[in-house]
Amino acid sequence: MMCAKITSPPRQIARTRPHIVVFTGDVIDSRAFPPDSPRDCWKATFRAAIAPVVAHGIPWTFVPGNHDHEEGCPYKREDMLQVYSGEFPLCLSEGAASFNHSLTVGPGPFADASNTLRLWLFDTGGNNPNPKIQCGHSAHQQSLHPLFSMARASNAPIIFPAICNHS
Repeated sequence: MMCAKITSPPRQIARTRPHIVVFTGDVIDSRAFPPDSPRDCWKATFRAAIAPVVAHGIPWTFVPGNHDHEEGCPYKREDMLQVYSGEFPLCLSEGAASFNHSLTVGPGPFADASNTLRLWLFDTGGNNPNPKIQCGHSAHQQSLHPLFSMARASNAPIIFPAICNHS
């Protein structure tokens, strides 16, 4: 079961011609999987969700939403870190060890500080029952502290074009 508002991704992709796609959560609905499903049951649904983007050769990345993993589903939230394992083609965040990470996007091998963009990705914790992981439905100051520290260390500008969240 996929949660998607775009009914024709190939048409939308052809119309907008994105350079990258960031899946900002609720790509799958974990409530659709019975508790006795295999632990990797989410992979086929995730693969189907990214298929139109991959078919068009568009690099992408992902941060989970509150429905990608719900309490009682047959897999752990950490299992979804396999998205970054190299198993899913064209993932920009390959090798990331956390849903909270950053990546640099630029024009091929000649990218430098003058022609790149640094993307900072954060997992708000969604419906995680662990209060140390769940920061509600907004990014708290302490959640953003690592971003500010890394940006100051690299002299990178801090630009927040949008902070998206959904319930």
